Amino acid sequence: MSGIPSRVGSVIRTLVRRWESIQVELHGSYAVERFTSMQKYCKLTSTWRAFGILATAPLPPLICAAIIDAVPLESPSLGITIHGMVLLLAMLWCYPLPFSVLWVSGPWIFTLAVALYL
Repeated sequence: MSGIPSRVGSVIRTLVRRWESIQVELHGSYAVERFTSMQKYCKLTSTWRAFGILATAPLPPLICAAIIDAVPLESPSLGITIHGMVLLLAMLWCYPLPFSVLWVSGPWIFTLAVALYL
């Protein structure tokens, strides 16, 4: 039984180390390495590849929206009790919204505070 907490702690420490290793603001020593790797990437990447990535980046959300809109719905004359699919679609669209707002609001509030302070 004592092995499980130590494994969980080890996994958490590993995740924290990996998270901190990708954070620029936590380690100033990585800024030059990341800048040079970005310059190298910009020099080696073709224009066609960059345009290809820009063109295909919006496709996954559009495909998800198309799949959700392609689900057949029942006739509105059958009443609200038969519309289980409508409730499911509402959950798919509305349930993630508060979490995405919370995810975005932290940096936005910080930026607003800095802008008002300056």
